[in-house]
Amino acid sequence: THRWLGFEDAHITFDVDGTGQAGTFTSKILIDPAAESGPPLTGLAGRWSVQNGIALTGIVL
Repeated sequence: THRWLGFEDAHITFDVDGTGQAGTFTSKILIDPAAESGPPLTGLAGRWSVQNGIALTGIVL
């Protein structure tokens, strides 16, 4: 979208797997989802993990 996305512009939900150290998350975009090209961007989904005090996240676009 080539627009700034602040913390207040998304609602993020985390799910934890059985280890308690990893899981998935979804982010619902709360601002106008219009994109410069392609379909509107209404949300993102990804995975997260915490190991040795470091949090890692990943989203595939």
